Amino acid sequence: MFVLKERVLFSIEIFTEKNLTMEEIAKQIAHHLSVVVEIVGAIIIGIGLLKFLLGYIPSLMKNNQYVSNTALRIQLGSSLTLALELLLAADILLTAVGPSWDDIGKLAAIATIRTALNYFLEKELHTLEAKHKEHAIEKGQP
Repeated sequence: MFVLKERVLFSIEIFTEKNLTMEEIAKQIAHHLSVVVEIVGAIIIGIGLLKFLLGYIPSLMKNNQYVSNTALRIQLGSSLTLALELLLAADILLTAVGPSWDDIGKLAAIATIRTALNYFLEKELHTLEAKHKEHAIEKGQP
């Protein structure tokens, strides 16, 4: 905890030594936070993809491959949905402090595309989950 406090104080000293305005400091902080959120989103995509691949290879040998693949698609889709939301949050952070009209336009386009992707992905996930449950009930599985 003490080390973190020292690093924060050191960072503040660097900002004040450069005679940055509060807006410039806020932009730099928002930029750094945005990068962190983007990295977390990329990690979530990577973990989701790895889990998908590790589950898909053994499912090739199973008789009920449809059930296994559907569950894997639901799991991967959930990871992608979460990552899309984080990437949108990162874009919002970038334009949070003193955006230009060009920045706002770009954010609107990105937000529209990512929201549409997220909407249709969620819709497909709900459909897959319903089919997966229906198929499991037919097979007598809980």
